[in-house]
Amino acid sequence: MKLLHDLHVSTVTQAITSEYIASGHYRRHLNHLRSINHQRHDLMLQSMEQYFPSSIRWTVPNGGLFIWVQLPNHTPMQSVGQQAAAQKILIGRGKLFFPDGQGYPAFRLNFSQSLENIERGVAILGDILKQNL
Repeated sequence: MKLLHDLHVSTVTQAITSEYIASGHYRRHLNHLRSINHQRHDLMLQSMEQYFPSSIRWTVPNGGLFIWVQLPNHTPMQSVGQQAAAQKILIGRGKLFFPDGQGYPAFRLNFSQSLENIERGVAILGDILKQNL
């Protein structure tokens, strides 16, 4: 079908992709990735419950790779971001996800890391948040 609409893609690549999907390998690989991401998702949420201050709220996503974390209004996001970066923890600061660049104190965490990195990172981030709230 793609060949009829796009003359710039290799028919060999399309045939290989079609065979890969038809063979069931793609479905098995996708299920494997879902299982891994579900474990990471659960560990991050459990770690946040354990290490984050109780004044912090977050989403419990049904899909994707990110958790949205909302902080109290007085949180110094610049300082939190800098302290986290100094510990090699990168957070997607909330204002970047608002069209006007304003928003509210929040950040986005990605749980596609290893299980060890998730727990370590959330524990460190929890300490940073406790110092700044």
